[in-house]
Amino acid sequence: MDSKLTSLQNTRVRQAQRLRKKRGRQQQGKIIIDGGREILRAADAGCQITEIFLCPEWSEAAGSELLCQQLVDLGLPIVSVTETIMQRLAYGDRTDGLVAVAVAPERVPLSQWDPPADGLVAVLERVEKPGNVGALIRTADASGVTALVLADAASDLYSPNTIRASVGTVFSFPVFQATAESALNWLRKNEFQIWACQVEGKTDYHAVDWQGRSALVLGSEAHGLTPVWNTEGVDSVVLPMLGNADSLNVSITGAVLFYEALRQRQK
Repeated sequence: MDSKLTSLQNTRVRQAQRLRKKRGRQQQGKIIIDGGREILRAADAGCQITEIFLCPEWSEAAGSELLCQQLVDLGLPIVSVTETIMQRLAYGDRTDGLVAVAVAPERVPLSQWDPPADGLVAVLERVEKPGNVGALIRTADASGVTALVLADAASDLYSPNTIRASVGTVFSFPVFQATAESALNWLRKNEFQIWACQVEGKTDYHAVDWQGRSALVLGSEAHGLTPVWNTEGVDSVVLPMLGNADSLNVSITGAVLFYEALRQRQK
């Protein structure tokens, strides 16, 4: 472990702080990861960790010594910092005293991926909130979804909010990025049954056969899906809304449909 950093003006600290902003991530080609569990998952997925900032006082208070030891055992570069520096580096209420800098991972293009014969692919079109994207990745990972496609992505896949909401699964789960039109063409080419989730959808989600190659398309909460999906070969699905609310959070909608697909496949 390197000697302890004590100055907020240290170049490494200032560069890491800039990674909180999308512009900083783009300029440096790096990302910032909060939390020992997330850092471990990134490392296990082959993400190149360039530096880990450790605040011993916070780590001890949070009882995260085991996480720290696991990172040490992996031979990752760790530097000790003061509580003042960690307060600047850490996000929100993350207090386990571990923040990492890593090279931004590269993703395989959707056109180069050969999907399995059976499974659900989720398409998120213009979902704006990184927290919703991260939550959907985490739920997709848990529920056996095959992959997730960000169509005309409106948020940064490696935003700290996305990483945190996904609990680090963003590094290992198959996520692709494409335009909405190219995603639709790819689904057609690979003979997917395509279901677009709409407030005024025609088919109740229980009546959909989610087995085989199926695709579920979810849109932004503010604007829904674009007209790209109002086309031949794309059917609409709906969740029943029995109360006064006319819609659900997109991550909740996705979770309900992901697990319905899993229920059918497990039968």
